[in-house]
Amino acid sequence: MTWQVDNVNMLIVCEPQCYGFEHVNINAALIAVLRNAYPDRRIVFFAEKHHLHDVEKILNVHSINNVTLCEMAIPERTATGFVRFIKELSLCKKVFKFAHDNGCNRLLFGSITREGLYSVKAFLIIFRAIRCYIVPHSILETILAQPPLRPWRSFFWWNCSRLTYIVLGESICKQLISTFPAVKDYVNFIDHPYFYKYMDAIRRPKSDTIIFGAFGVASRQKGSQMLFSMAEEINKTATILRPQFILIGSILDKALKEIPAHCVSIPSPETPLTAEQFDYYASSIDYSIFTHTMDLYRLTASGALFDAFSYIKPIIAIRNPFFEHYFSVMGDIGYLCDDYDEMLSVISEILNHFPSDRYILQCNNILLGREKINIPRLAEKFAMIWENNQSCA
Repeated sequence: MTWQVDNVNMLIVCEPQCYGFEHVNINAALIAVLRNAYPDRRIVFFAEKHHLHDVEKILNVHSINNVTLCEMAIPERTATGFVRFIKELSLCKKVFKFAHDNGCNRLLFGSITREGLYSVKAFLIIFRAIRCYIVPHSILETILAQPPLRPWRSFFWWNCSRLTYIVLGESICKQLISTFPAVKDYVNFIDHPYFYKYMDAIRRPKSDTIIFGAFGVASRQKGSQMLFSMAEEINKTATILRPQFILIGSILDKALKEIPAHCVSIPSPETPLTAEQFDYYASSIDYSIFTHTMDLYRLTASGALFDAFSYIKPIIAIRNPFFEHYFSVMGDIGYLCDDYDEMLSVISEILNHFPSDRYILQCNNILLGREKINIPRLAEKFAMIWENNQSCA
């Protein structure tokens, strides 16, 4: 395939693994960060056909222009091992050559696989004028479980001064460097890019019901089974205000589907909610609840937390460094709990003695806090990384 693009001041972004709606919102927001950082440059975005279409729709909504979309074949989801490596190698060769032929010396990968990372590092050896920036997502969590002699440790081998990993959160950057000090010269961070919903007023809870909502796909890894048991336990207890629990997402975990969830409303258990459905249910809740284990989100960002920020919903969550960071940045935006029992206690207290003034304060803190991590602010940080090759070190 031949791509015809005006190469003046070009910025190249590549999404090498996502099909359709997967990572659509974050990739669109990432492109918006680039556009804010470099308003006069043309952005070229390589991705799978359906992914391009979905990203384009979001960019149009937010009037992000001067973006050229280039369809690219990516490896099948099921491709693994050597077969995937060959496909990733071919993909990277095309993108690197396109950059080289058009005089572009910066490449941004919106995500990466193990085989894709091998390929990028191989072509960095060949194309020595090009720098690469990679946004790793869930791939980072997998490295913590790998035996030290497995080939996957090569994630930390063959790094060079022209490769920078951009992780989505300061706490993730610190955790990664603390766990693997060898990467300190090759990693930096920005906050999770996100298009926040415009809110003209803070929604106060109804007089007799408090709705607790959990964002995202339910799984045992996220502790969703705790949500079900918590809802059942709370509903057995007499409280002044009536509790209601809702899962704003689907359930892909087969074992989780077998757990009774009589006290949790699940509007779409089998399939993702439409954008309209998501907006309706997200707007209706009063608190956003997170029942993850304490060690989750060590090296990956919680997109669901930013959903809560977008809809200005105070947080009730199990304490961990990722959540603690945003509480420290924004102030009182909810409740951080040490364990399940404390979370139960917090919910019971809210239902029996609703803190009206504090609720409004928490909502206002989220609204003000979003300004510290919005797309223009992220663009400033991204430009420093992009231009100065900065690391966290």
